[in-house]
Amino acid sequence: KTRSSVAGVPGPNGPKTPGRKTPGGTRRRSSIFGWSQQSKLDPRPLTDKQYLNDCVRSLIAYLTTHGYDSAVSPKTLTHPTCKDFVHIVTFLFKKVDSSLKIVGKMEEEVPQIFKKLKYPFPISRSALYAVGSPHSWPSLLAALTWLVELLSYEEKAAEVREKSVDGFECDTSSRDFFEFVGRSYKSFLAGDDGEC
Repeated sequence: KTRSSVAGVPGPNGPKTPGRKTPGGTRRRSSIFGWSQQSKLDPRPLTDKQYLNDCVRSLIAYLTTHGYDSAVSPKTLTHPTCKDFVHIVTFLFKKVDSSLKIVGKMEEEVPQIFKKLKYPFPISRSALYAVGSPHSWPSLLAALTWLVELLSYEEKAAEVREKSVDGFECDTSSRDFFEFVGRSYKSFLAGDDGEC
């Protein structure tokens, strides 16, 4: 057998597509060519206790100021039960869209909803089977914190839009900043680093 080509350069057996063969027999490109089936690594410090405590404080602050109907404390959010997580994530999803409901299994629905919301990191089903475990909870807490930040950003952006629509004096630098952040985040999610 002869060696296959590298980077799409024709080898002795003819032109080859770079990458590995998938089970269906087709080839896919590897990450060195710009796209891949592999997911992004989360750059947030998910093992740092201070970061996790900040996430817990942020989540509690949002829940208590936005009408969350259950008691929540730092102790509860250190090792939450599956029921606690479902209640919190359902509350936050309803803030995004009041018609959103977890209809099927939580382990299947939650990752799909986060994906539709363009959460940039994968949420594994196995993490949702053991929500409060030390290896699962940090990434789930970070996802909830991301959702809280997204909701908070939307509230601020809506306030700025409302002020400028109502004819009140609006700080144009604030409006410009929120518009810039919105455009940059869309570019980030689309993978267009040049526009960020």
